[in-house]
Amino acid sequence: QTGIAAEAKVLFVDKNYTFLINKKPIYSIVEYTYQDNTGRQHTRRVETLPSDMVIRKQIQVGCMIPIKYAIEDSSQSVMVL
Repeated sequence: QTGIAAEAKVLFVDKNYTFLINKKPIYSIVEYTYQDNTGRQHTRRVETLPSDMVIRKQIQVGCMIPIKYAIEDSSQSVMVL
């Protein structure tokens, strides 16, 4: 809820085959990059994003997604989906 709103570019999307239900992955891996208000570049990799959300939100390599990063540590971010 708190933090600085920004946009991030998706660099990588794939299914996470570590967790399977009925032999199907329930999570996806999404890696994104963003720039903070000082111009520094940050990258984050999320390995447990629900696969149904990735499909519903049409998250794919090259698309922009909304994020928020921490005021006190801009390397800490979350997706706002």
